[in-house]
Amino acid sequence: MREHTCEHRRVADDGRITCAKIVLGEDQVCASSCGQCPAQTCDCQHLRFSLQKTSCSPITVRWANGRVETWDDVSPTVSFVQAACHVRTIAVSSPRDCRACQLREALRPEQELPTPALESIPPAHGHAMPFVRVAQ
Repeated sequence: MREHTCEHRRVADDGRITCAKIVLGEDQVCASSCGQCPAQTCDCQHLRFSLQKTSCSPITVRWANGRVETWDDVSPTVSFVQAACHVRTIAVSSPRDCRACQLREALRPEQELPTPALESIPPAHGHAMPFVRVAQ
């Protein structure tokens, strides 16, 4: 899995990793929070947004036999509070709106894999012959 860096992620003075775009809820983030970020899903430099992080409170379950369990396995969710396209001047309600746009410009353009300059010709007489590919 490839990890993306985010320009909004910062380390606070007290050592917490925070997101500058979270305006509602706890601003502390982890890798899974950043992976759920709708702005990362949109991946467009025209997007202007603010985020909210919603965390569920743990539930304490007391069984009749006296056993007690704490259920807190729901991970926090990150969603848009407000989002809009800077170019089209329209509201963006979900990452799907941004991904379908013809004007979308990726923040991280996919890099082309470099083609090797030196290749081998299949052996005709038992030896591989190297040759250089000429770029056109």
